[in-house]
Amino acid sequence: MNPDLLTSILTAVALGLASGLMIRLLRNVSEGRRLGFWVFLAVAVLSAYLVTRAIHPDVSGTGMEIFLTTAVMLSANALLQLMNILLWEQFLRRRRNISVPRLIIDLINFLVLAVVAVSMLKTVFHVDLNALLVTSTVASAVVGLSLQDVLGSVVAGLALQMEKPFAVGDWVEIDGDEGQIMQMSWRAIYMRDRSSHVIIHPNSSITKQKVRNLSKISPFMARFQMGIAYPHPPGVVKSTLISATREIEEIRREPQPHVFLKSFGDFAVEYELRFWMNDYGRKYAVLDAVATRIWYALRRSGIEIPYPVRDVNVRMIPEDLEKRREDSAYETIYAELRSIPLFDGLSDAQISSISATSCIQRFSAGESLVIQGDTGNSMFLVKSGQLRVEVAGASSRAVVAMLGTGDFFGEMSLLTGEPRSASVIAETDTEVIRIAKDDFASLISTDAGAVEVLSAALEERLKENAERAALSSGQEPRAPQRSRADILSKIRGFFGI
Repeated sequence: MNPDLLTSILTAVALGLASGLMIRLLRNVSEGRRLGFWVFLAVAVLSAYLVTRAIHPDVSGTGMEIFLTTAVMLSANALLQLMNILLWEQFLRRRRNISVPRLIIDLINFLVLAVVAVSMLKTVFHVDLNALLVTSTVASAVVGLSLQDVLGSVVAGLALQMEKPFAVGDWVEIDGDEGQIMQMSWRAIYMRDRSSHVIIHPNSSITKQKVRNLSKISPFMARFQMGIAYPHPPGVVKSTLISATREIEEIRREPQPHVFLKSFGDFAVEYELRFWMNDYGRKYAVLDAVATRIWYALRRSGIEIPYPVRDVNVRMIPEDLEKRREDSAYETIYAELRSIPLFDGLSDAQISSISATSCIQRFSAGESLVIQGDTGNSMFLVKSGQLRVEVAGASSRAVVAMLGTGDFFGEMSLLTGEPRSASVIAETDTEVIRIAKDDFASLISTDAGAVEVLSAALEERLKENAERAALSSGQEPRAPQRSRADILSKIRGFFGI
């Protein structure tokens, strides 16, 4: 066998084995499949050239020169693809945490391939580079004038990659379009807006206009504006608006939220709530949560949100409409309070007295009705919805009970002023009847027997709670730690009797 042919075959086999081993080692790398294709193609063409050259050593001409040039160019491209994985991806990005922009990598690859191509023209095709330079200068001028916009975008893309005013994943505002950067290419920036539409901005246009990087500043400030009816004092309105933000996790506690009285409008006093958060992508979800909490907080506080209404329907509104509403609310509260076992010892007249001053309040899911450790002077009866009772320990919080329609809580704080023993949080939109200390003050001050009835009912309630807790923990029931005399003394002291 011809020694040159044998050497070429062995070289081709060695190249194939080496490329197969390399592809196997890189099979788990994200770019491994693409690299495998280019390596296989380069090895196949190069091996075919070597074998052909060994079989026909005297054959020459343009065909063999093109064959050789193709093999060299494919081999150079395969080596560049390998360098992309080993140098740019593995060594720099993963080990050194240095991220080189893709545009720079592509430019380096292009320049290397251009150098290889020029070298092949000179060494293989014996092209006079001086003549080629003159010809290419004229061609470059023509191509440059034709592609000046594209070339401008490429140069601008390089400037953006070097300066890095924003990166993939940042939220930006470009020419009035707000979105998140998805990709930065040779020609353009691809961004996705909040409607999941893809917006493409050429690099050349970005460098000529103002760009706002909304992710660079953390925390950033968000604003929420609304109008409040004139009769409500600004101090009360401001504290109510701020309280609505306290339990929204995305809102930072530092800097603290602020409320500013902006102007006196035609129909309302205009307020602006400002708060700070970290994730700009969650801005509108947090604004929705803030608006929802504000609505419930204002309704509970009796603060009106006015709006101009032009009603073209003719309606007959009874003069006593407001009184009817008050009577309906009173009847609802009376029926609910009459059903509470705690008030079984009170007369209908006494229940009626309490119902006349109690109120119905609404809470949204996630809001706290009471917080463990806070001082309290009210109790709540669940009219609708579901709530959870949490007790905070040294290092954790535990859910100890779930409350629903007909359940009540806070009776010890209402009658004795004791701090809240647990936190109660709304699981769903919830309506409760709130009974405050002032609702009981006139009743207790005028009826000494009511104190005895309520102390006995509280003692029974404590006994039931102790038995329920013992049953859930599998222990023997214990007697309540407070006696009726102790409870009676606390009630009298709290109400100043």
